[in-house]
Amino acid sequence: MSSKIPVHQDIRHAETAKSKATARHADNMKRAKFEFKETTVPSQFTFATKTEHAGIFNTPFPRKKLPAKVHKGPSTRVDAEIRDQYKYLEACNVDLKKDLSQSKDMVDQLQQQYTDLQGENNEIQKQLENCLHLLVAGNIDLASGEKIAETTQQKEVQRKDVRNVSQELMGELQKFGQKASEHRLQVQQLQERMGDLREKRRQHLEEREAFSLEMEEMEGALGNAEQLLLEEM
Repeated sequence: MSSKIPVHQDIRHAETAKSKATARHADNMKRAKFEFKETTVPSQFTFATKTEHAGIFNTPFPRKKLPAKVHKGPSTRVDAEIRDQYKYLEACNVDLKKDLSQSKDMVDQLQQQYTDLQGENNEIQKQLENCLHLLVAGNIDLASGEKIAETTQQKEVQRKDVRNVSQELMGELQKFGQKASEHRLQVQQLQERMGDLREKRRQHLEEREAFSLEMEEMEGALGNAEQLLLEEM
């Protein structure tokens, strides 16, 4: 914010007044010197007290006070601090946007993986049911792929094999369910993190609005101060 105080005009006015006062002082010195030469000094000369005319030589030259220059130090420092705070808030805003974008991408990927895993789980369950129906209906040996004879012992062996396969498949399903639960937990954590980021972003926007209001108030105060200085001049 540039100041509107006419400093150069005041300096020129002060220099003109100073040159005029110097000229008057030189004229007084010449006049006093001439009067001193024309006056005869008595034989018994004693120093007397200072008179009004003697004050010409002893009284210091009265200099006219120049108007004090208006320094911009505090205003410039405040502007620099405001610019630094604004840059810091802009950097924070950029970082928050990057984090939010990365979190959104990660959540989308995890949701897609979770959807794919659910589809695979449903497909495996359907295949298991079909395999069980085929094994029961066709009396097929899992190792040889041949039909088992219609005997009680063979049926018992078949049932055991089916149970073992079913148990193995159920174990795999349990592991898959655990992995799906872990992925679901990760998705929930990411959603919570996104909520925190949204809250931080909202707070950041509120702080930025408050900061803008403070900047406007400070600019108004600086303008009022400059107006007061101009009125005093």
